[in-house]
Amino acid sequence: MPAATARVVLILLTSGLACGQAGDTRLSFDVASIKPANPNLPDGRIVVGMVEPTGGPGTNDPDRIRYSVINLKMLLVNAYDLKESQLAGPGWLDTEYFQVEATMPPNTTKEQFRAMLQDLLLDRFKLKIHRETKEVRGYSLVVGKNGPKLKNFVEVPGADYSGRTTLPQSPKLGADGFSKQPLVPPGRSKLYTTIGTHGVRLTGQEQTMGALADRLVFFLKRPVVDSTGLTKKYNFTLTFVPEGMAVLPSDDPLPDIYGALQSQLGLRLEAKEGIETTIIIDHMENKPTEN
Repeated sequence: MPAATARVVLILLTSGLACGQAGDTRLSFDVASIKPANPNLPDGRIVVGMVEPTGGPGTNDPDRIRYSVINLKMLLVNAYDLKESQLAGPGWLDTEYFQVEATMPPNTTKEQFRAMLQDLLLDRFKLKIHRETKEVRGYSLVVGKNGPKLKNFVEVPGADYSGRTTLPQSPKLGADGFSKQPLVPPGRSKLYTTIGTHGVRLTGQEQTMGALADRLVFFLKRPVVDSTGLTKKYNFTLTFVPEGMAVLPSDDPLPDIYGALQSQLGLRLEAKEGIETTIIIDHMENKPTEN
Protein backbone atom coordinates (compact mmCIF):
# COMPACT_ATOMS: atom_id res chain seq x y z
CA MET A 1 0.00 0.00 0.00
CA PRO A 2 1.16 3.59 -0.51
CA ALA A 3 3.06 5.43 2.17
CA ALA A 4 1.39 7.88 4.53
CA THR A 5 0.20 11.10 2.97
CA ALA A 6 2.74 13.92 2.87
CA ARG A 7 1.62 17.52 2.42
CA VAL A 8 3.33 18.93 -0.64
CA VAL A 9 2.06 21.14 -3.42
CA LEU A 10 1.94 19.47 -6.83
CA ILE A 11 0.90 21.79 -9.65
CA LEU A 12 -1.06 19.59 -12.03
CA LEU A 13 -2.23 22.32 -14.39
CA THR A 14 -1.51 21.28 -17.96
CA SER A 15 -0.97 23.52 -20.96
CA GLY A 16 -4.23 22.46 -22.57
CA LEU A 17 -6.26 24.12 -19.83
CA ALA A 18 -5.23 27.52 -21.08
CA CYS A 19 -7.14 26.94 -24.33
CA GLY A 20 -10.83 26.84 -25.04
CA GLN A 21 -11.97 30.15 -26.50
CA ALA A 22 -12.04 30.47 -30.27
CA GLY A 23 -10.22 33.45 -31.76
CA ASP A 24 -9.65 34.96 -35.17
CA THR A 25 -6.18 33.41 -35.47
CA ARG A 26 -7.24 29.86 -34.62
CA LEU A 27 -7.10 27.29 -37.37
CA SER A 28 -9.92 24.88 -38.19
CA PHE A 29 -10.05 21.41 -39.68
CA ASP A 30 -10.31 21.31 -43.46
CA VAL A 31 -12.80 18.43 -43.11
CA ALA A 32 -14.08 16.75 -39.93
CA SER A 33 -16.46 13.80 -39.50
CA ILE A 34 -17.93 12.37 -36.26
CA LYS A 35 -19.95 9.15 -36.44
CA PRO A 36 -21.23 6.72 -33.77
CA ALA A 37 -18.90 3.76 -33.18
CA ASN A 38 -19.34 0.37 -31.52
CA PRO A 39 -16.86 -0.41 -28.72
CA ASN A 40 -17.69 -4.13 -29.00
CA LEU A 41 -15.14 -5.60 -31.39
CA PRO A 42 -16.03 -8.56 -33.68
CA ASP A 43 -13.85 -10.98 -31.67
CA GLY A 44 -15.72 -10.28 -28.44
CA ARG A 45 -13.37 -7.77 -26.84
CA ILE A 46 -14.56 -4.37 -25.63
CA VAL A 47 -12.66 -1.14 -26.20
CA VAL A 48 -12.08 0.72 -22.92
CA GLY A 49 -11.64 4.43 -23.60
CA MET A 50 -10.16 4.46 -27.08
CA VAL A 51 -8.18 2.76 -29.80
CA GLU A 52 -5.02 4.77 -30.49
CA PRO A 53 -5.47 7.11 -33.46
CA THR A 54 -3.74 6.82 -36.78
CA GLY A 55 -2.00 9.87 -38.20
CA GLY A 56 -1.89 13.37 -36.79
CA PRO A 57 0.88 15.88 -35.99
CA GLY A 58 4.20 14.22 -35.23
CA THR A 59 3.43 11.06 -37.25
CA ASN A 60 4.18 9.95 -40.81
CA ASP A 61 0.66 11.12 -41.81
CA PRO A 62 0.59 14.54 -40.13
CA ASP A 63 -2.27 16.15 -42.08
CA ARG A 64 -4.92 13.52 -41.35
CA ILE A 65 -6.03 11.86 -38.12
CA ARG A 66 -8.49 9.04 -37.45
CA TYR A 67 -9.85 7.76 -34.14
CA SER A 68 -11.56 4.50 -35.08
CA VAL A 69 -13.17 4.06 -31.64
CA ILE A 70 -13.04 6.69 -28.87
CA ASN A 71 -15.42 7.67 -26.09
CA LEU A 72 -16.28 11.27 -25.29
CA LYS A 73 -14.18 11.31 -22.12
CA MET A 74 -11.00 10.42 -23.99
CA LEU A 75 -11.88 12.83 -26.80
CA LEU A 76 -12.08 15.62 -24.22
CA VAL A 77 -8.87 14.43 -22.52
CA ASN A 78 -7.09 14.58 -25.89
CA ALA A 79 -8.56 17.95 -26.84
CA TYR A 80 -7.66 19.72 -23.60
CA ASP A 81 -4.42 17.81 -22.90
CA LEU A 82 -5.73 16.57 -19.55
CA LYS A 83 -5.24 13.73 -17.16
CA GLU A 84 -8.52 11.86 -16.63
CA SER A 85 -8.69 13.07 -13.02
CA GLN A 86 -8.88 16.65 -14.36
CA LEU A 87 -12.24 16.12 -16.06
CA ALA A 88 -15.63 16.11 -14.33
CA GLY A 89 -18.84 15.44 -16.22
CA PRO A 90 -21.77 13.05 -16.74
CA GLY A 91 -21.25 9.29 -16.57
CA TRP A 92 -22.18 8.79 -20.22
CA LEU A 93 -18.86 10.38 -21.25
CA ASP A 94 -17.47 6.86 -20.71
CA THR A 95 -20.14 5.05 -22.72
CA GLU A 96 -20.76 7.21 -25.82
CA TYR A 97 -18.29 6.07 -28.51
CA PHE A 98 -17.52 7.69 -31.85
CA GLN A 99 -15.33 7.46 -34.93
CA VAL A 100 -13.60 10.76 -35.60
CA GLU A 101 -11.78 11.61 -38.82
CA ALA A 102 -10.30 14.98 -39.72
CA THR A 103 -7.89 16.60 -42.14
CA MET A 104 -5.94 19.72 -41.26
CA PRO A 105 -3.70 22.34 -42.87
CA PRO A 106 -0.07 21.36 -43.56
CA ASN A 107 2.41 21.83 -40.70
CA THR A 108 -0.31 21.89 -38.04
CA THR A 109 1.30 21.61 -34.58
CA LYS A 110 0.03 19.44 -31.74
CA GLU A 111 -1.12 22.57 -29.89
CA GLN A 112 -3.02 23.82 -32.93
CA PHE A 113 -4.56 20.38 -33.42
CA ARG A 114 -5.84 20.38 -29.83
CA ALA A 115 -7.31 23.87 -30.28
CA MET A 116 -9.12 22.71 -33.44
CA LEU A 117 -10.42 19.63 -31.63
CA GLN A 118 -11.71 21.85 -28.81
CA ASP A 119 -13.55 24.03 -31.32
CA LEU A 120 -15.01 20.93 -32.96
CA LEU A 121 -16.40 19.75 -29.60
CA LEU A 122 -17.75 23.22 -28.81
CA ASP A 123 -19.55 23.32 -32.15
CA ARG A 124 -20.72 19.75 -32.69
CA PHE A 125 -21.57 18.77 -29.08
CA LYS A 126 -22.57 22.26 -27.83
CA LEU A 127 -19.90 21.96 -25.16
CA LYS A 128 -19.79 24.47 -22.30
CA ILE A 129 -17.14 24.28 -19.58
CA HIS A 130 -15.65 26.09 -16.62
CA ARG A 131 -12.52 25.50 -14.55
CA GLU A 132 -12.07 24.94 -10.83
CA THR A 133 -8.87 24.72 -8.79
CA LYS A 134 -8.94 22.59 -5.65
CA GLU A 135 -6.74 20.60 -3.29
CA VAL A 136 -6.77 16.90 -4.09
CA ARG A 137 -5.19 13.69 -2.87
CA GLY A 138 -2.96 12.01 -5.41
CA TYR A 139 0.22 10.00 -5.83
CA SER A 140 3.84 10.37 -6.85
CA LEU A 141 5.29 7.48 -8.83
CA VAL A 142 8.78 6.84 -7.43
CA VAL A 143 11.52 4.20 -7.67
CA GLY A 144 11.41 1.44 -5.04
CA LYS A 145 14.23 0.90 -2.53
CA ASN A 146 15.79 -1.91 -4.61
CA GLY A 147 15.76 0.03 -7.87
CA PRO A 148 13.62 -0.24 -11.01
CA LYS A 149 12.88 -3.50 -12.84
CA LEU A 150 12.45 -2.06 -16.31
CA LYS A 151 13.79 -3.09 -19.70
CA ASN A 152 15.46 -0.29 -21.62
CA PHE A 153 13.88 0.28 -25.00
CA VAL A 154 16.34 -0.44 -27.81
CA GLU A 155 15.59 1.12 -31.18
CA VAL A 156 15.48 -1.24 -34.15
CA PRO A 157 17.37 0.28 -37.12
CA GLY A 158 15.00 1.15 -39.94
CA ALA A 159 11.81 0.56 -37.90
CA ASP A 160 8.94 3.04 -38.22
CA TYR A 161 8.19 4.36 -34.74
CA SER A 162 5.88 7.16 -35.82
CA GLY A 163 2.97 5.05 -37.01
CA ARG A 164 0.07 3.54 -35.10
CA THR A 165 -1.39 0.05 -35.23
CA THR A 166 -4.83 -1.43 -34.74
CA LEU A 167 -5.67 -3.94 -32.06
CA PRO A 168 -4.84 -7.57 -32.97
CA GLN A 169 -7.78 -9.64 -34.16
CA SER A 170 -8.99 -12.99 -32.77
CA PRO A 171 -6.48 -13.30 -29.91
CA LYS A 172 -5.89 -16.69 -28.31
CA LEU A 173 -6.13 -16.75 -24.53
CA GLY A 174 -3.41 -18.40 -22.48
CA ALA A 175 -3.79 -20.18 -19.15
CA ASP A 176 -3.33 -16.84 -17.37
CA GLY A 177 -6.49 -15.48 -19.03
CA PHE A 178 -4.66 -13.01 -21.27
CA SER A 179 -4.01 -12.92 -25.00
CA LYS A 180 -1.10 -15.06 -26.19
CA GLN A 181 -0.60 -12.80 -29.21
CA PRO A 182 1.90 -9.98 -28.85
CA LEU A 183 -0.09 -6.86 -28.03
CA VAL A 184 2.75 -4.62 -29.17
CA PRO A 185 3.96 -5.36 -32.72
CA PRO A 186 7.75 -5.05 -33.10
CA GLY A 187 8.97 -1.62 -34.15
CA ARG A 188 5.94 0.29 -32.85
CA SER A 189 5.52 2.38 -29.71
CA LYS A 190 2.41 1.35 -27.82
CA LEU A 191 0.71 1.32 -24.43
CA TYR A 192 -2.07 -1.27 -24.26
CA THR A 193 -4.53 -2.10 -21.50
CA THR A 194 -5.94 -5.63 -21.78
CA ILE A 195 -8.70 -7.06 -19.60
CA GLY A 196 -8.30 -10.76 -18.77
CA THR A 197 -10.25 -13.26 -16.71
CA HIS A 198 -7.98 -12.80 -13.68
CA GLY A 199 -7.22 -9.07 -13.88
CA VAL A 200 -5.72 -6.39 -16.12
CA ARG A 201 -2.47 -6.30 -18.06
CA LEU A 202 -0.75 -3.06 -19.03
CA THR A 203 1.83 -3.57 -21.77
CA GLY A 204 4.16 -0.78 -22.79
CA GLN A 205 6.79 -0.45 -25.48
CA GLU A 206 8.98 2.64 -25.95
CA GLN A 207 7.14 4.32 -23.08
CA THR A 208 8.20 7.01 -20.62
CA MET A 209 7.44 6.90 -16.93
CA GLY A 210 5.26 9.97 -17.50
CA ALA A 211 3.11 7.93 -19.88
CA LEU A 212 2.85 5.15 -17.28
CA ALA A 213 1.85 7.65 -14.58
CA ASP A 214 -0.85 9.07 -16.86
CA ARG A 215 -2.28 5.59 -17.50
CA LEU A 216 -2.32 4.75 -13.77
CA VAL A 217 -4.75 7.64 -13.27
CA PHE A 218 -7.43 5.57 -15.03
CA PHE A 219 -7.23 2.83 -12.39
CA LEU A 220 -6.54 4.92 -9.29
CA LYS A 221 -9.04 7.69 -10.09
CA ARG A 222 -6.56 10.16 -8.60
CA PRO A 223 -3.75 12.32 -10.02
CA VAL A 224 -0.41 10.57 -10.50
CA VAL A 225 2.82 12.51 -11.07
CA ASP A 226 6.01 10.92 -12.37
CA SER A 227 8.71 11.51 -9.75
CA THR A 228 10.94 8.56 -10.67
CA GLY A 229 13.68 10.65 -12.24
CA LEU A 230 13.90 8.01 -15.00
CA THR A 231 14.25 9.79 -18.32
CA LYS A 232 14.65 6.94 -20.81
CA LYS A 233 11.96 4.98 -22.66
CA TYR A 234 11.18 1.46 -21.51
CA ASN A 235 9.38 -1.78 -22.31
CA PHE A 236 7.32 -3.22 -19.46
CA THR A 237 4.39 -5.43 -18.50
CA LEU A 238 2.26 -4.75 -15.43
CA THR A 239 -0.39 -7.30 -14.42
CA PHE A 240 -2.75 -6.68 -11.49
CA VAL A 241 -6.33 -6.68 -10.20
CA PRO A 242 -7.89 -3.20 -10.10
CA GLU A 243 -9.89 -2.27 -7.03
CA GLY A 244 -13.49 -3.47 -7.34
CA MET A 245 -12.90 -5.75 -10.36
CA ALA A 246 -14.56 -9.19 -10.19
CA VAL A 247 -12.18 -11.92 -11.40
CA LEU A 248 -12.25 -15.69 -11.74
CA PRO A 249 -10.69 -17.71 -8.89
CA SER A 250 -7.01 -18.54 -9.34
CA ASP A 251 -4.41 -20.66 -7.53
CA ASP A 252 -2.00 -17.76 -7.95
CA PRO A 253 -4.09 -14.57 -7.64
CA LEU A 254 -2.69 -11.34 -9.02
CA PRO A 255 -1.62 -8.50 -6.69
CA ASP A 256 -3.32 -5.14 -6.49
CA ILE A 257 -1.86 -2.21 -8.39
CA TYR A 258 0.39 -1.16 -5.49
CA GLY A 259 1.91 -4.61 -5.05
CA ALA A 260 2.28 -5.14 -8.79
CA LEU A 261 4.21 -1.91 -9.27
CA GLN A 262 6.67 -2.89 -6.55
CA SER A 263 7.14 -6.57 -7.41
CA GLN A 264 7.02 -6.33 -11.21
CA LEU A 265 8.48 -2.89 -12.04
CA GLY A 266 10.41 -1.92 -8.90
CA LEU A 267 8.27 1.22 -8.51
CA ARG A 268 5.94 2.42 -5.80
CA LEU A 269 3.28 5.03 -5.15
CA GLU A 270 3.64 7.72 -2.49
CA ALA A 271 0.47 9.49 -1.41
CA LYS A 272 0.60 13.26 -1.89
CA GLU A 273 -1.70 16.23 -1.62
CA GLY A 274 -1.64 18.83 -4.34
CA ILE A 275 -3.44 21.54 -6.25
CA GLU A 276 -5.30 20.49 -9.39
CA THR A 277 -7.20 22.51 -11.97
CA THR A 278 -10.23 20.59 -13.22
CA ILE A 279 -12.43 21.16 -16.25
CA ILE A 280 -16.11 20.92 -15.32
CA ILE A 281 -18.63 20.04 -18.04
CA ASP A 282 -21.55 22.46 -17.64
CA HIS A 283 -23.35 21.28 -20.77
CA MET A 284 -22.67 18.77 -23.52
CA GLU A 285 -24.95 16.90 -25.91
CA ASN A 286 -24.34 13.17 -26.06
CA LYS A 287 -24.92 13.14 -29.82
CA PRO A 288 -23.19 15.48 -32.28
CA THR A 289 -24.89 17.66 -34.84
CA GLU A 290 -24.81 16.41 -38.43
CA ASN A 291 -21.52 16.29 -40.31
